[in-house]
Amino acid sequence: MYKLLACFPLLLPLHGAGFSPTPASPDADVAWTESYESAFAAAQARDTIVFLAVNMDGESANDEAAKQLYTDKLILPLTTETVNIVASRFEHSSSGPCPRFGSNPCSDHQKVDIKARAQILKPGSSGSVIAPHHVFLDKNGAVLLSVAYKVSAKELAWCFRAAQKKAYPDGDFPAVKGARAPSRLVMDGVANMGDSGIRPLMEDEMEATIKRIRSTQRLNQRLEDLYSLIATDHPDAIEVVARDLKQSDVAAAFGGRRGGQAGGEDASNRLLIGRSNLIHRIGVFSPPSYWEAVVTQLEDSEGIIRQEAAVALEQLAHEGAIKGLKDALKKEENPDVRRCIVRALGTCGIENASAHKQLSTFATSKKDEDLRRNALFALGGQVDQKSVTKILAEILVEGTPEQKQAVVLGIAFARNDSLLFLLETLEKDSENLDSETNAALVAAKAVLGGESLLTIRDKCRALLGDQLEREKYFSPSK
Repeated sequence: MYKLLACFPLLLPLHGAGFSPTPASPDADVAWTESYESAFAAAQARDTIVFLAVNMDGESANDEAAKQLYTDKLILPLTTETVNIVASRFEHSSSGPCPRFGSNPCSDHQKVDIKARAQILKPGSSGSVIAPHHVFLDKNGAVLLSVAYKVSAKELAWCFRAAQKKAYPDGDFPAVKGARAPSRLVMDGVANMGDSGIRPLMEDEMEATIKRIRSTQRLNQRLEDLYSLIATDHPDAIEVVARDLKQSDVAAAFGGRRGGQAGGEDASNRLLIGRSNLIHRIGVFSPPSYWEAVVTQLEDSEGIIRQEAAVALEQLAHEGAIKGLKDALKKEENPDVRRCIVRALGTCGIENASAHKQLSTFATSKKDEDLRRNALFALGGQVDQKSVTKILAEILVEGTPEQKQAVVLGIAFARNDSLLFLLETLEKDSENLDSETNAALVAAKAVLGGESLLTIRDKCRALLGDQLEREKYFSPSK
């Protein structure tokens, strides 16, 4: 065992420095292929994959993707390795090249949209499709993976590399520095609009919904409108949701007060359940910007609200929530809530030094074993952090079986390929592992190989004490 421990710190992967793309020129653009059919003909000829970008007008995440994401310095070089098509039903120019997507006319993007709706996408009952939506297909048209709604450049870069590796397991695809799996990742398929009916609203739809929310005092109608609003990445939408999450405002709006007055205990319970459900849905369906609406709920007097808020922030995974999480952790005494806050620090603080330090402290502390396992799990998502890698490597040699399982499952949960070498080294010592740790190792490697996160869900629940669902991560297609 000593020899194994000595090996771990030396096993930083050769590509650990990451792939550093050649900077694109300021006027560079994605080479979008003119048609659906020609894209797959080109993919066959080049023996490569196809990147389908579904993008519509009138919503900020779509606009940001069209104007910034696809030409980002990380993404643009990756698009030269793939065949690329864009689907949009909007006309941006009646003649000549499309001003939004480069050299091809808008009619090309509209034809791709029709084809993609018929063969790839899953429209809702109204005919709407999720946008933005980024779909990666093999040269024969089979979906490799996809990610819906807003993603960062590092997340989309991970998708490019993961799709290439899935299509060509023996290929040489250098890692992109700092790339990480997005929380909305779907393997072998696309997100279904019909699964939730929740989509980003166009500006006119958003304004009408906000107007109804401000004028109605009917609880069911108000919640229905709030539920329809929470996928919309707009400051006005976030402000309305944040206001309604405040206890006093909700009680006043619905004609009741906490403590059994003006509506009694039943009204108070309905308000609590309504707020809890709203926070839970935000965690599953909202873009990361909704952290501002949720983080204040870490100070609520109700433990279930604080717990739902922490789990929502874990799924929103926005760095802006870190200060609020750390402040809440200092005051929080409920062990169930503390576990959830620690996990949220992991997803929100992937690139944050103070979050790494806080998690590392818990991961090496012997005061609270339950919290320690959750911190080790949370550290599994950290990329290019030598001090974190050292802690995890030492645990995989000297830790208890449960601590080892936390590390293994945390790496799989984050689909953190940069730490795959830790699992491979542990596997060499599998004969000395207990059955539960071996089972976790097998499941973790399966996830890193492309299997659904459902493969490890039950193991995570049992090991980490999870009480609330995390649907954004653990669904049949994730």
